[in-house]
Amino acid sequence: MMAAKGKRSNDNNKDGTEQIQLLTLKPKHHNPAPKAVISNKKETLTPDIVWSDPVPKCFLYSCIAVLLIVFIIVIHNYISPDYSEQHDPTKHHPSTNNIEASNDIEQQIKNPHIIWFILDDLGQSDFSYHGSEFDTPNIDFLAKNGVELTQHYVSPICSATRSSLLSGRFAYKMGLQGVLMDYVHPSVQSHLPVKFNTIGNYMQTAGYNTKLYGKWHVGYSKESYTPLKRGFNSHIGHYQYAIDPFTKYNLDAWDTGKDWFVDGEFNDNQEYSSDILLEAVLDDLDGYQQGDDPLFMYISFTNPHFPVLTPDEFNNDNMDKCAHIQNEDRKTYCLSVMYLDIAIGEITTKLKDTGLYDNTIIAMTGDNGPQVLDLCGTPGHHVGAGSAYPYRGGKYTLFQGGVQTPAFI
Repeated sequence: MMAAKGKRSNDNNKDGTEQIQLLTLKPKHHNPAPKAVISNKKETLTPDIVWSDPVPKCFLYSCIAVLLIVFIIVIHNYISPDYSEQHDPTKHHPSTNNIEASNDIEQQIKNPHIIWFILDDLGQSDFSYHGSEFDTPNIDFLAKNGVELTQHYVSPICSATRSSLLSGRFAYKMGLQGVLMDYVHPSVQSHLPVKFNTIGNYMQTAGYNTKLYGKWHVGYSKESYTPLKRGFNSHIGHYQYAIDPFTKYNLDAWDTGKDWFVDGEFNDNQEYSSDILLEAVLDDLDGYQQGDDPLFMYISFTNPHFPVLTPDEFNNDNMDKCAHIQNEDRKTYCLSVMYLDIAIGEITTKLKDTGLYDNTIIAMTGDNGPQVLDLCGTPGHHVGAGSAYPYRGGKYTLFQGGVQTPAFI
């Protein structure tokens, strides 16, 4: 048989043709056909709910909680008493009326009088308790018997600080951080926005009789910007940032416009401005009667803001206390600060004499650093003689001396 195959192969070669034998190979292994086709398609569109899953479990607990709350409400309404028929305790306790009356008196006693001194252009070293070369015993007494605020920061100019102190808001959030407010006059619309309540408004709500003495400086081109429309029951003083303390001429309109008002009406009083303010404060303290609304006094003397001027009589009586100071501007400044100290001392004494001192909170703060630059000269009588030592800078600057001021409660 092998010979036959060989012979057949030789015959093919003789013909010149090649025969190819095709072999069908059967794989050694193969998968059998499945007995049944398994489909992944669900028979129904509604999934099975597995209550152990987080979402169904949360829903179930929520339903139980709602049912429990409804059950509690129903039971409470069923067993609770009728509160509308609750007895009047005063029917069985006649003394309750006396207790309520005494509580009202105690509440009046608990509401202290508040006196807030806003000092103008004073530096860290312009008081003797901070090392000044002249004495301020009355301010020292209040500071040493209170709590000194050693990290009290303000804006570097008057109006920005006063707007913040009055409203409790940062000046830049009201658009009052620049110097525009420092040159407010009737043609300038700058003002503390009327949409913000002032501390006067809040104190009125608390039952206080609110009074403002001295400098306002947060807008007056409209009546609605003035103190009597911004939370104060009375005001005596000036609207602008600087006046001649005797003639009351406005700094921006020397010899042409005066700025001194009493309850919104112009008053042509030629007396020294701080004398007028001091007399008004003392009269109001004398006139206070037991049972009157507690007093909130916002007191802003003109001293020692420029023009730094004090009465000749006062200068003659106190010049010896400043005679050791060689710098003439600092000597003038010393007299102005001493006047301020004496005025605060008289107010403190009046509080003690009238029996109001023990129920009074006294606070003091500066509005910016001291005046250290002579920017205006004549006729402003601009004395740049304040001291922010040991800090650098002063009013108008963002250095420490311009934005950190003495303060205490």
